[in-house]
Amino acid sequence: MKTRTLTAIIHKEEDMYVAECPEVGTVDQGETIEEALANLKEATRLYLKAILRRMFNDQRFRSVPDLSVIWLSQINFPW
Repeated sequence: MKTRTLTAIIHKEEDMYVAECPEVGTVDQGETIEEALANLKEATRLYLKAILRRMFNDQRFRSVPDLSVIWLSQINFPW
C-alpha cells in the first residue's frame, strides 16, 4: 500500500480554526486546532472514498486508507 502525505493549512478566523487540504480541496473547521484537523481528516477521507467509488462505479472501495498521517503546516500571519 502506498502512503501519501497531505498538507493541512490551518488559520484562525474570528473564533474558529479553519483547516484546508490544498491537494484535495477539502476544508473544515473546529473550535481548536486539533478539532479542525480531525474534522479535515474525516472530510478528506469521506471525499476520497466518494471519488474512488464514483471512479470505479462499484463497492470495491468500502474503506479508504487511514489518513492519520497528514503533515501539518501552520502558518502565522502578522495581521
